[in-house]
Amino acid sequence: MTTQVTEPEKQPEGPIVPSAQAATEARTNRTLIITLACVGAAMLIAMSVGAAVLTHYLRSNVGQARPSGITRHAIGHRMGVPRTNTQQVASTTRGVVLSVTSDGFTMAGNGKQYTVKTGSSTTFNDSSNNVAVNDSVIVTGDNAGGTITATRVIVHNQ
Repeated sequence: MTTQVTEPEKQPEGPIVPSAQAATEARTNRTLIITLACVGAAMLIAMSVGAAVLTHYLRSNVGQARPSGITRHAIGHRMGVPRTNTQQVASTTRGVVLSVTSDGFTMAGNGKQYTVKTGSSTTFNDSSNNVAVNDSVIVTGDNAGGTITATRVIVHNQ
């Protein structure tokens, strides 16, 4: 029995040139990797912006007194468009009377000071229609930049 030995195939000298198909696959893979990296970066940016908007929205709601059941969206706010100090917003605010004037009173509540304007359309929880310094009050009305035009005043410490 004779065994035949064949010589190994000789490699061509010089650089190895990939086939056209291999070159196309390499370009396709590079394109896919670049595309996925761009999509990932865009998603990361979108999540960061979304988190920043959500944080701003939640922080702007802290300490806002509103009638129960009324959401910020129901009273005119839209996320991303902050409310200005001159925009009127119906609100209910609790506080303590600091001083009394002929057309209303000044009160402190929710860490702020408010000027409360009362008039003939303002209703009180009793027939005296007046408040005194250090009375605890709940005021409902339109709040425009810290001035509340009261529609209802509930006095607790008479």
